[in-house]
Amino acid sequence: MKKILLLITNLILATLAFGQTTITDSIYSSGEFRRYILYVPAIYNPANPVPLVFNLHAFGSRNTDELTYADFRPVADTANFIMALPQGDSVTQAWEYNMGWQNWSTVADAANDMNFISNLIDSIKSQYNIDLNRVYSCGYSNGGFMSYDMACYLNSRIAAVASVAGGMIVSHDSSCHPAHPTPVLEIHGAADSCVTWNSLPAQCLTLQTIHCLPVDTLVKHWVDRNNCSLTPAVTNVANTNWLDQCTAQHYVYSGGTNGSRVELLKVIGGGHTWPGSGLVLTGGTCMDFNAAVEIWRFFRQYTLYDLINSTNEITTTDDDLFSVFPNPNDGKFTLNVTDAPAQISIVNSLGQIIQEIKTVDKSNITFQVRAGGIYFVKITTSKEIRVRKIVVGE
Repeated sequence: MKKILLLITNLILATLAFGQTTITDSIYSSGEFRRYILYVPAIYNPANPVPLVFNLHAFGSRNTDELTYADFRPVADTANFIMALPQGDSVTQAWEYNMGWQNWSTVADAANDMNFISNLIDSIKSQYNIDLNRVYSCGYSNGGFMSYDMACYLNSRIAAVASVAGGMIVSHDSSCHPAHPTPVLEIHGAADSCVTWNSLPAQCLTLQTIHCLPVDTLVKHWVDRNNCSLTPAVTNVANTNWLDQCTAQHYVYSGGTNGSRVELLKVIGGGHTWPGSGLVLTGGTCMDFNAAVEIWRFFRQYTLYDLINSTNEITTTDDDLFSVFPNPNDGKFTLNVTDAPAQISIVNSLGQIIQEIKTVDKSNITFQVRAGGIYFVKITTSKEIRVRKIVVGE
């Protein structure tokens, strides 16, 4: 009966949204039920893989607040991505107990939350055609902190992150060693009185004292991790709204490994707010740009596969080095290698090597993979590196 009522509710919500679907549901993770909201745009077509964007709420609020305060729905409706808004506390926890993500002290405290989001990726993927190379996370305040933790500790599943009025806890930063370059966008008000620009400690967190990295230091650390240029390109954001008493500067640190960047939108006069929000809750809300639009502009440049693999690889359909047949296939395919010796790697959509072999002469080699999806064959010879995409039926 519960499932029937949930289905009816979802159908009503979908109808009211004129084709868009807003689903409120829960999954079982780490011994408890965890809630989430899923927004599916009307233009979603199950035949085509789409990106998945996480939007994480602040401490003291809920995912329903984030849905409207940091509203990505108009962006998703045209860009065609699915939006997931997880809830920081479990079904059994009272409102007063949590209202946030459990990453305020040690990394271990966030383990259940991290596992929940990883489980949620799998759950959404089982129901929708998600491009696992294009999974991103952003968040406001505490949600921004959590997104940085995902960049560090859920790195194999996240292509890029963005934070609005968030930051990194000092101890988390020192233990952060991502396996691949991870593009980062920080949007922060210079007059933020909660997570202050020189955030030691954050001022609005009443439960405990949280020591955060100053924003300039946070940005520098990610610039170093991604091997970006130390000298940013700086532009002024057009001051289109004189009433907000804010201006903004855009810093771009480019040239990072595998095309990665670090960007900072510094809001002069900006408070602990979401720029461009239709709900101006406090002073210092910059209306010269929309944070949701800027975050998607940043995310859409990156795929997990490109960040994991070297940009000097050549993706080709030419048969001068090797051919794959049949493609698409049912999991069994043959490579015809025309140059040797060669290193052959079969890589899944998460960038993980699942099979590897070396050849000493020209040969035909048959491979078998178990699961359907997108795979990549990477051939490395003394002359070059080439990559071919393979489609395996479900």
